Amino acid sequence: SSRVVSIHLHAPPEQIEDPQVMAMDDWRRVKSALDVLGEDERRCLELAVFLEYSHSEISERLGTPLGTVKNRLRRALEKVRNQLSRHEF
Repeated sequence: SSRVVSIHLHAPPEQIEDPQVMAMDDWRRVKSALDVLGEDERRCLELAVFLEYSHSEISERLGTPLGTVKNRLRRALEKVRNQLSRHEF
């Protein structure tokens, strides 16, 4: 006697996305969110997030007061969060 095996998918095969495609879509959303930042905010955020600089290191590198760096980072993160939440990221 033969046995029948069924496989149930949560989504039809055409709706299952490749993880690399999903990662590229995520990166596009993040890039779009970063595009709303001013140059000073973007520079501070890139140094903090991508290069893992401390607030003090950013201040020194940019020749900007520490309080200004902290404010720029706070505003930048707020803007990026708002943009990403609009696009259901």
